[in-house]
Amino acid sequence: MTINFRIFILYLLISLQFSCGSYAPETPTEESNLTTKIENSMIKTFIIEVTKNEHLIEFNITNTIVSKGYLKPERFNVTDNDPDKFICEILDREGNIIQETQVHNPLITHYEYEGHDGGMKKKTVHKEKGSIAIRLNNTSNISYINIKESINPGRILKTLKL
Repeated sequence: MTINFRIFILYLLISLQFSCGSYAPETPTEESNLTTKIENSMIKTFIIEVTKNEHLIEFNITNTIVSKGYLKPERFNVTDNDPDKFICEILDREGNIIQETQVHNPLITHYEYEGHDGGMKKKTVHKEKGSIAIRLNNTSNISYINIKESINPGRILKTLKL
């Protein structure tokens, strides 16, 4: 081996040694604190059966699932007048809103398909029964869920006691 090749290898090894790590001890950062918080968090999932009887929509909690994890805050615009969605308000014991979330109305399903003319066609199917899942960061002070229509957010369809 030539001397230039040996110098190159030595230079490469020294460079790798310095670039691979720090000798300073790690101090807790906001990111590591958030990671610890997330690892210790729980998610509550409520499975709610939705049934349509004539002009009345019924909501019943059929299952509650608790699992490890953390949900990011949801961002949606309450002024979206989408008839395919419900707004769910999560309330504490005093009736204060802790969180709001939006879920799709399981009683309305849209299908798109290719028609005989080659163009896309849409069909809306109205169902009598379906279910929704509401996922929340587990807080001990959750007591109620208000379910509202997105097209009429002032009208509460159902208040579920947890």
